[in-house]
Amino acid sequence: MNRYQIMLYGINRNYNLNKIMALRINLYAIKIEKKAIYIIISKEDYPKLKSIKHKIVNYYGPLKIKRMIQNNYILVIGIIIAVLIPLLLSKLIFKIEINHPNQNLRKVIRNDLKENGISKYHFQVSFKKKEKIKEKILAKERKRIDYLEIKRKGTKYIIELEERKERSKKKDDRPRHIIATDDALITSIDAKEGEIIKKKYDYVKKGDILISGIIHNKEKEVAKVKSNGKVKGEVWYQVQVILPKYYLKQKKLNKIHHILSFNFFNKYLNLKKYKTSFIIKKRTIWQDSLLPITLEYITEDKTKIIKRAYNKNRAINYSIDIATKKLLDKLNREDKILTKQALKINEKDSKIEVDILFKVEKDITGYLSIENVQLKEGEEDAKPNS
Repeated sequence: MNRYQIMLYGINRNYNLNKIMALRINLYAIKIEKKAIYIIISKEDYPKLKSIKHKIVNYYGPLKIKRMIQNNYILVIGIIIAVLIPLLLSKLIFKIEINHPNQNLRKVIRNDLKENGISKYHFQVSFKKKEKIKEKILAKERKRIDYLEIKRKGTKYIIELEERKERSKKKDDRPRHIIATDDALITSIDAKEGEIIKKKYDYVKKGDILISGIIHNKEKEVAKVKSNGKVKGEVWYQVQVILPKYYLKQKKLNKIHHILSFNFFNKYLNLKKYKTSFIIKKRTIWQDSLLPITLEYITEDKTKIIKRAYNKNRAINYSIDIATKKLLDKLNREDKILTKQALKINEKDSKIEVDILFKVEKDITGYLSIENVQLKEGEEDAKPNS
C-alpha cells in the first residue's frame, strides 16, 4: 500500500494534528518529538493536508520504489545498461577460429562463412541456420573439402574441416640432371639414380652438374633418366649489421607498484597510471566465461633508462645475434649454421657497421630438365628406369 510519512513542524503543530484527526484521516503511526510530530497516512488521504503546514519525509510501498528510481535515474539507467550490454554482447561473435594448416583454404572458408552471415562482430545464428550454412558451404566447396563442422564456444566459432585429398598424380619420369643451387663445398652425396659427377669435398659453382641424368657406357651416352638424390654442401653467407653507437639499458630501481587493471575487449582501464618506465608482470584473477573481459593484477617494477655506448665485444655479440636471426629467416629448417665470425667492424659517424661471415651446411640439390637434350653419337634414347 502507498503511504507517506509526514512531518508537522512549527508552533501550531499540535493544533494541526488535532485538525488532521478532525478530518478523519487514518493515522497508521504517530511519533511526537520536541520539535516535530511524525505521522504516516495513506496516499488517498494525503490531498486533505493542503491547508496544513507539513513536509513529506519518507515513502512506503510502490511509492518508495518509484521515488528511488526518480532520485537515482542515472544509476538505474546505468544498471540497466550494465545488464543489457553483456547480455547483448554475449550474443555476438568476437572470434572465428578455423583449424587447418592450409592458409589459402582457411581464407576461402572464412569468405564463405562471411557470405552466409557468420563473421566477427555479427550475431550468432540459430542451430538450424548454422546447419543450413554448413551444408551450403560443403556443397559449394565439395572439390576442396570432405568435412566441415561449425562449433560455438562462448563468443567464438570453432571451424573444423578436412581437405579433400587429391588423386595421386602420375609418376613424373621426365629425365633431368641434379645441379648445385649455390657455390659450395660438398659435404655429402646421396645418389639413388643417375651418374655421380662430383665427389665429397669437391668445390662446385652454382649450376654445376652433381648427378647426371645421362647414363654412359664407356664413352657412349646410352640413356636419359630422372636422376634422384640429395646433395648437401657448405655455403658461405656474409651479413652486414648496422648499429647505433649508443644503446638504451633498462635498470631496476627496486620500486614496485601493484595495480588492478580491468581489460574490457582489449581496452585496459587501470586504477592508476604512471608515466615512467616499468617491467610489467600480469596475473589474471577473474575472467568472464563468455565475454573477453578480465580483471588482472599487475606488478610493475619501476626502471630507469640509461644511455650507454657499445664496446667492441658487445657490438660484435649483438650483431651476430641479429645477423643469425636474419639468416635463419632465409634458410630451411634442415639447414644448419656451422660457424659464425665477425670479419670486420667499422665506426662511421653515429653508426657501427659489423660484417658477419656464416658457414652453413644446406641442401644444394637443384634440377635441370634434359628432355630436349639429344644423346651423342646417334644412340637412341633408352626408356627411363622406373
